[in-house]
Formats: sequence, structure tokens, C-alpha cells
Amino acid sequence: MIKGPLIIPGHPRVLKNPKKILRRKDGSQFIGSPENYGAMKKAADNLALQWVGKPIDFPVSLKIMSYGAWKDGSGNMPDASNLYEFPQDALEKAGIITNDRLVEHHDGSRRIPLCSTCKRRDIISRGPNKGQYKDDCGHVRVCPFERQEIFIRDERNAEGSGEEASG
Repeated sequence: MIKGPLIIPGHPRVLKNPKKILRRKDGSQFIGSPENYGAMKKAADNLALQWVGKPIDFPVSLKIMSYGAWKDGSGNMPDASNLYEFPQDALEKAGIITNDRLVEHHDGSRRIPLCSTCKRRDIISRGPNKGQYKDDCGHVRVCPFERQEIFIRDERNAEGSGEEASG
């Protein structure tokens, strides 16, 4: 069965960013940006509040719907595969799944560009494009509708008629 959606509000994050090298006597370690650490903690806390049930310790598939302040054809949309890592890590940090290696696949995941369909854009009042929506609403990167919705499906039964993921 399917459980969800669990929602991570805000701009969909990509963890593929320049990493810093922390050098220690016992070896080197790569660390991510402080912004991503803060966002991860906030997302994990938010997901933990939404979750009812035991931690998942069996194979699952995720459907991650990433709604971002992007425009069709503008080249500012991140790769779909890069949008999976942050929610998976947040699910693990929140204690919803015991290990993100349990994710078998991302069935039906999508990127949805909100700017192309946003109805909050002003309408052009004169000129050759009169009556059409302006290119954007001015809320790029701060859009109140940005979010990632996560649906979790039990993969112990390959045909999808397994138990509810919340246990």
C-alpha cells in the first residue's frame, strides 16, 4: 500500500554542491554546506512530526513530486535524479526509514515547474501581449507553493498489494 504524502515545504534542495575537505590526523572527510545542514534538520524535524508508525526497515519505493519555482525551457530546473537525495536523507534522519539503501526505485517521481502555470502572475495590460500572463510572479526561489511530496510504497510484495508502510 501507499503512505503519503509526507511534505517537505520550501524550495526543493539538491545536495550536489561543492563540498569542503576537512583534514584530520586520521584522514580526510568531505563535509557539505552549512545551509544544507540547517535545511536537512528542518526537513527531518518536519517529516518526523508528520510520521505515525514504526521506522521502516524493509524495501520501499518512493514517489517524490518536486514542485519548484522553475520555468519550462529556461534551463534552471535541476536534474530529476539530483532531487531524490535530499528527501531520502531527510527520511532517514527523521527515523522514518532505517537506511536510505532500502529505497528500491523512484516510481513516478517528477519535477513540476510551478512558474509556468502560476496564476499569481500579473496579466499584461497593454501592447502586443495584452491579456497574457507576465513571465513570472516575482516569487522565484521564495515561492510559497514550493515543496516536495513523498509517497512511500511497501516493496516486499512486488505487485504493490503489501502492508501499509506506516506499519
